Amino acid sequence: ITGVATYIDISGTVLQSSFYYMLGVKGYWVTYRGALSLTLAFLVIFMAKWHRRANVMTNAELMELRFGSGLQGRTARVLSALSILVMAITTMPYFFIGSGKFLEGYLPYSAMTCALIFTAVTLVYTSLSGFLGVVYTDVFQAILIIIGMAFVTVKALMIGTPEYYAQHAPEGWLTLTPSWQMPMAQGYENMQLFSLLIIVWILANVTQGFAQPFDAGSSQRFYAARNEKEGSLLAFQWLVLMSFRYLFMMGIGILALALKDRITDPERAVTEVINHYFPIGLKGLLIAAMLAAAMSTLSSGINSSVAYVINDLYKRFINPRASEKRMVRMGMVMTVIIVLAGLLMGLGLKTINEIWVWVIVALFAGM
Repeated sequence: ITGVATYIDISGTVLQSSFYYMLGVKGYWVTYRGALSLTLAFLVIFMAKWHRRANVMTNAELMELRFGSGLQGRTARVLSALSILVMAITTMPYFFIGSGKFLEGYLPYSAMTCALIFTAVTLVYTSLSGFLGVVYTDVFQAILIIIGMAFVTVKALMIGTPEYYAQHAPEGWLTLTPSWQMPMAQGYENMQLFSLLIIVWILANVTQGFAQPFDAGSSQRFYAARNEKEGSLLAFQWLVLMSFRYLFMMGIGILALALKDRITDPERAVTEVINHYFPIGLKGLLIAAMLAAAMSTLSSGINSSVAYVINDLYKRFINPRASEKRMVRMGMVMTVIIVLAGLLMGLGLKTINEIWVWVIVALFAGM
């Protein structure tokens, strides 16, 4: 459940919904860009059991288990922890820009101001609540998210008649088969060789499936499972619940078709759909669900990254005798450092897709 809450965020939802709105059913192929869809299937079959069998708590700790406790193992552990820290900082702009774009439609402030307010609130509650508090809020937020998804999905099913698609959907919107080269909206030109990208994304999913998850938080869920069987069941539940995310985003794409004259930026399709289709009560619930998703993703990512710094760098090499209280304080300091460094990186970026392509994808490939 916490995995679902973590990976259904404002930025990812806004970005993926924009592809469903622009490409229709073909937007499904973009889901493989995140290297999570097929990876979960590998975890269900055998990788979750292997992770639990390692009897470690972080990817960095796994590096020392793999390469030994000598210089090679210690070096691999340090590099792994540092790479997680770098990725945590560089993914901050992704959440920063996405939350600002979403909240701008409901608050009388600019996208930048909205993003700063949202990040400040999340930073305070993440620092004070710690890991256990985030787990409890993840469960509550996941419930809100699923309710919001149900509203959007049912609304799209009711509206999406053959007559509706004939009136609003462009040619080819309802077909899954992509063209080798596809025209893209402004800001998405780097995805024109769409079929080639699909091949690359699927290959990346398969190769990642035979390795550990690329992010800090995913692996730790399987390391912490009660036993190997529950690790596989965890992956299966995660896979099932994540499928609802795509119903929600496809629903946004369907509902946005009738609003194409009002949508100047595909990344604002979610905001326009919520404003147009939902009455006050349901609108508030859906906005709460989206904010819950974003806060859950951001707080979980920060906490897991801080765990790497404290467990694999500070306690392992700097202060092995550090007390629990000392490590909690260091965790709070690192939380603030990660958030502030990420905010500085996000000040010059404009779109979520720009961040994903040039920062996250390029960096993850290099790591």
